[in-house]
Amino acid sequence: MTTPKHCTAAQLARYAFAPASPSEKAEVEQHLAACTECTEKLAAMDRFDATPYLPEAWEDSDEMIAGPPIHRSPGLAATATAIDEERAMAETALAGIMSISQFEHARIDQNPAFQTSEAVRVLNEHAHDLQKKEPRFALLIADAAVAIATKLAHAGRLRSMFHLGRAHFERGSTLVRIGKYKDAAQSLRQAERAYEQCTDAQWDLASVWLLQAVMLTETEQPAAAQPLAEAAARQFRRFKDVERELHAQLSLSHILYVRKKYEAAARTAESIAGRARTHQEPSLLAIALGNAGEAYLLLQEYSRAVPCFVEAHSIWEELGMEVDRVRMTWCLATVDVETGHLDAGIEGLERAYRAFEALGVVNDAAQARLQLGETLLLAGRPGSVPELLQNVVVTFASEDMMRNARIALAYLHEALAQRRATPELIRHVRRYIRDIPSHPNARFVPLQ
Repeated sequence: MTTPKHCTAAQLARYAFAPASPSEKAEVEQHLAACTECTEKLAAMDRFDATPYLPEAWEDSDEMIAGPPIHRSPGLAATATAIDEERAMAETALAGIMSISQFEHARIDQNPAFQTSEAVRVLNEHAHDLQKKEPRFALLIADAAVAIATKLAHAGRLRSMFHLGRAHFERGSTLVRIGKYKDAAQSLRQAERAYEQCTDAQWDLASVWLLQAVMLTETEQPAAAQPLAEAAARQFRRFKDVERELHAQLSLSHILYVRKKYEAAARTAESIAGRARTHQEPSLLAIALGNAGEAYLLLQEYSRAVPCFVEAHSIWEELGMEVDRVRMTWCLATVDVETGHLDAGIEGLERAYRAFEALGVVNDAAQARLQLGETLLLAGRPGSVPELLQNVVVTFASEDMMRNARIALAYLHEALAQRRATPELIRHVRRYIRDIPSHPNARFVPLQ
């Protein structure tokens, strides 16, 4: 029995990217109907066209174009050259306007260097990289990417709707980060619509679902978030993307926690921890252990919470992740407080808030200081509380959230000045400030 001859890379490239003759098209389609290997190669070419930012796409591409030059597709080579030129132009133009003021005055919508599909991709990448450090700047760049991609799509010049989907996704992700959930929801719906027009954007759709789940959880809609997190986990599993699947499952664990299903949340987190051990994903293991510990803490199963926090603390220390290590110190101090070991809890909370301040982690430092003040009052040591809480500082991206935080802190300072602060009053303020990102429009109500 002879083995059927496979399609060449050039034949598949012509079929995928350039008009093939009717006879060649029929020949290729007949072969594809019976050949899994060539079907997978064709799918890899489609992935490269739709998702060139993924390393896997470039690995597939290396295999497709390997071999003597005669076997390389002229159409694919021309596309690759055009992509390289567009990207170089956009990177060069963007290098000179990497500040908010420069970007606002650059009028990139009128700059030819940015009127290309690859320029949209460059803007998307920069928006993504700036989300944590400079969310305002990231939003400006994402807005520009959306505007340019929309204009190119309407003119029929956008190479793939994937670029428009990614622009909406980065905009939505930034808006979630700064707490503008209504606008974020609209951007994510637009991303979903754009991705649905792509032949191979199921992985990216799962990323949209996961972010929607996070946002719905933050806005007190965990029941609506749960099926989205589950769908995202299933999709990532289908793509054998273990890391993203575990992230989706971590989101599911948090959703169960928010729904006050602490036992289920702990079990889910423990299951994730087991898989993270198997796949040697230490950061995901530490996150899962921390999640399990927090669920056990609320279940008052302290003997199960402590080992989770201790192991997570050790992992973060080994990884050099100082902020996360300090958070585990904070959690262990909370266990001490909850189990009546107030002196040990006070010592741990003091270490935590000082470490957070040294690291510049403003809101966590404020939360730990407030909890320390609360615990000092519980321990009958009120003398240092006014000074400790006098200069508590918090920061939020939104002016509305900052205004609400200032009102709550003013109420606390007034109570301290009048010597009527109680552990319950400090806890009330602490929890309100903690929940501001989830409830940005909620007014502060004094403790009755």
